[in-house]
Amino acid sequence: MSIDVLQGKIRQLRCPVMAALAPSRGLLQSAAASPLAAADGYRQICMNALEALEGVVPAVSVGCGSFLALGAEGVRAMQDVLEAARAAGFYVLFDLMQSSLGQSAADMAAACFGSLQPGAETYTPYPCDGVLLDAYLGSDSTGAYT
Repeated sequence: MSIDVLQGKIRQLRCPVMAALAPSRGLLQSAAASPLAAADGYRQICMNALEALEGVVPAVSVGCGSFLALGAEGVRAMQDVLEAARAAGFYVLFDLMQSSLGQSAADMAAACFGSLQPGAETYTPYPCDGVLLDAYLGSDSTGAYT
């Protein structure tokens, strides 16, 4: 969707707010929840937020980092949230940059490299030796002009 669509939704609701949906384990009753339980918790938190925000704010941002850190179950929950937000009429911004910031970065590091706690059991859905994060600066930066 173009930025014009977002501006139209802002005018319609007279509200220039975009709500960020980027849950973390700190919001769950048990920070040690399994990836499946955490994904279900993230899904429920976001669905409750969407229900409360519908007709109040024009846009939501879905941060991928917190979901991706949970592996396949997190991805499924993220897809459900994205679909629900679109169905509810929000302008939906899929925030791929959040995976490199704050708590999402810590969650992603644990998902890739395991716990920093010696002897702790870890869940690592993305076992790897390194991570490369890159920013897309738009078509102007790549020389593609329309």
